[in-house]
Amino acid sequence: MPRLKSRQHSATRSHCSRSTDSDSAPSSPSSSPSPFPAMRHHRLLTLAVAATLLGGAVGSAAATQSGADTQVASPASVHSVTVAPATAAAAVPSTAAISTSAPLTASTPVAGTGSATAVATPGATATATSVTAPASGTNVVEPARDTPLVGVVGEMPVEAPPTDLWDRIRAGYSMPDLDDPLVAKWEKFYADRPDYLARIVDRSSKYMFYIVTELERRGMPLEIALLPMIESAFNPVAHSSAKAAGIWQFIPSTGVNYGMKQDWWADSRRDIVAATNGALEYLSRLNGMFGDWQLALASYNWGEGSVGRAVARSRAAGKDGSYLSLDMPAETRNYLPKLQAVKNIVRNPAAYGITIASIANEPYFKTITLAHPIDLKRAAQLAEMSESEFVALNPAHNRPVIGGRGEFQMLLPADKADHFLARRSGRNGDGNRVGAFKPFQLPGNGH
Repeated sequence: MPRLKSRQHSATRSHCSRSTDSDSAPSSPSSSPSPFPAMRHHRLLTLAVAATLLGGAVGSAAATQSGADTQVASPASVHSVTVAPATAAAAVPSTAAISTSAPLTASTPVAGTGSATAVATPGATATATSVTAPASGTNVVEPARDTPLVGVVGEMPVEAPPTDLWDRIRAGYSMPDLDDPLVAKWEKFYADRPDYLARIVDRSSKYMFYIVTELERRGMPLEIALLPMIESAFNPVAHSSAKAAGIWQFIPSTGVNYGMKQDWWADSRRDIVAATNGALEYLSRLNGMFGDWQLALASYNWGEGSVGRAVARSRAAGKDGSYLSLDMPAETRNYLPKLQAVKNIVRNPAAYGITIASIANEPYFKTITLAHPIDLKRAAQLAEMSESEFVALNPAHNRPVIGGRGEFQMLLPADKADHFLARRSGRNGDGNRVGAFKPFQLPGNGH
């Protein structure tokens, strides 16, 4: 684009001012500028006219041979173009003409396309064509042989997403690192237990894609996806002495506050989707309260009221009220160092002599909604899963039946969901009929 603007500027000065200054003289391989500005303009004009009329002549030739058997002209044929000369001192002529003295060649490109070619019948000649030249004062831009086409933009390379979900998580770290001696203690704890860490990673592989996707959607730091490693070791049926449950370890009251129903049929604190959404909503609210992710995480463990009072005491004592300045219980004091240790290990496993199994950067499960209750074992059979595999994705149910709700939802591996629906409708994966699915009958509810 700058190169084309430079040529336009030069041509405008030459045509409008008729100046013979060296600044406005056209660039030329010759050693001295032309003393005749009108000739300069004529050269520019004839080049532009010739390029335009060449396309017209080719189009006329193509129209002449329409309806007849087309034959490709001999390669030896030469398409000659003659442009009517003009005197140097005369004004620019109002018309210019081109004529052809030989048939068009098959390889003559149609002007403006760059690829199409004209085909002429032997002996056919293009008729003379005239075109009105630009009026005096019109800018004429000389085509540049080496100038690339303006407006033609090459495709920008698109970086492929990472195939390993851990790479996506590492790229999304955005919390400041915690500088605390306790971090080294917990790095050693996990590095000395590679089998334990491997079990955590294996369990997390079913849930991690969903968690990371939800964090990104909310604009939250991706290291928060590692928090269930600290809370529950990604055990979906984990229970604590404080009656916390699920991979995010919600206590009953906080679970209710964030929409997790708990009854005879099921405990939604163990529901992977419901608990993940509730945990991220809660953490986002805590960050809004404190404006600090470290204090938000401390509040998740200790409670926002306790952290708020500890921050006030810290500031009253002349401290800055940050996480490390707080007087807090041992569990909360070690909570963030544990997360930082896991974060460091995931960032560079080799530095700790650990290998972390990769996780595919793609959805692991799909959500299926049924209109009727279904026996849990039967659901696992239809999905061709073991009961333990099915429970790992659907750990919320307290009974051997998926029921007790207005809708009956379950999570199934993405590669088994369609097969489950096909078998439930009475057909197998090949479309052949199998035994029809019968809804589970709940006592007294009429289903």
